[in-house]
Amino acid sequence: RDSDSDDEDDDDDDEGATRGKIIEMRRVGDASWRKFAHRGDAARAFGLSRTSVERLVNKTSDAPSSRFEARQVDGDIADVEDVSQIEVKVVAVGDRVEVDGEPGVVTSIGENQHRCWKVRLDGEAEARNCRRSQITKDGS
Repeated sequence: RDSDSDDEDDDDDDEGATRGKIIEMRRVGDASWRKFAHRGDAARAFGLSRTSVERLVNKTSDAPSSRFEARQVDGDIADVEDVSQIEVKVVAVGDRVEVDGEPGVVTSIGENQHRCWKVRLDGEAEARNCRRSQITKDGS
């Protein structure tokens, strides 16, 4: 057995290690897809919950698909974004937000993931119930 040929085989395995399943995501209407190692990274970058990204990838009926697109593809892991420095935009009562693209103000926040948030849209007298996945903080 030639030890040089074993080394070459090992090198081929290392090159293949950079390939794997990645998440691609973009806002509806954007031309280019952003690449992420994990669904949680995509969620952080777009200001959504991980569950919302999961629903987009799986194309479920309750996904925020009017605003975002996401898919899982084979790709080069070296091309994914480093999201460790992305500042998460925390939403608080009184913050200006958008609900499905319409501007408004948060009036109350759900206590857990199953509770609705209340947002009063501009020009409306009453606050409406919203899921967190429908809410985007201005500028995110």
